[in-house]
Amino acid sequence: MARSNNAEMKAYSYMKEQILSGIWPPTKHIVEQEVAEELGVSRSPIRRAITRLAGENLVQCEPNKGALICERVLGVQEIIDRICILEYMLCYHIRKMEREHLKVDTKEIRKEVAEIEETLEQEQSLSLLCHQMNNMLRSFCSEQKNQYFSTIMVNILQDICHLTDRHAQKKVRSVYKKIVEAIQSSAEILGENQEITLDKVMEATKVLRYHFNDIQILLLK
Repeated sequence: MARSNNAEMKAYSYMKEQILSGIWPPTKHIVEQEVAEELGVSRSPIRRAITRLAGENLVQCEPNKGALICERVLGVQEIIDRICILEYMLCYHIRKMEREHLKVDTKEIRKEVAEIEETLEQEQSLSLLCHQMNNMLRSFCSEQKNQYFSTIMVNILQDICHLTDRHAQKKVRSVYKKIVEAIQSSAEILGENQEITLDKVMEATKVLRYHFNDIQILLLK
């Protein structure tokens, strides 16, 4: 019994992580046999784990179709929570740049900001916008050795697209625009391949927090 429960928890934790991280996209069909082989367990604990995930509205079980990943729906407060985490992570990275003598490629960031602004102006798809935002974030944190750090930030950007609100599409684009302004302003303060001093760190984080405070106000309107 203990072994069976351990296998179920292993399957549950694995599948939940795949869903919440975005590795398994919405509407993906979960193939029990593939997951069982990946984890080295039987299909029975996979089925029980899927039932638990269905109870959390992460998957939907349909007759003759099996389990499908549900579309993610996030409210304003859930988006604000993620925005706060993104702010903390960016401030942490800026402070780390001063401690570890890291650099920022402002030329590359300017180039990516120009592409994002064009996408916003032409009101192109949110998926393209999110992809461009991901590139900009990765450029800003290009010397960050912790790959999971970047993955979390990218996932937050993707989560913003799942905002459910009366004016969701408009708000998502406005939030992205504010994040772009925050990162570009901070990068310009830190300077192109210049020594990052404590004074620059304090100024850059102050500006970053100012923009992120505006984002919260925008979301609550």
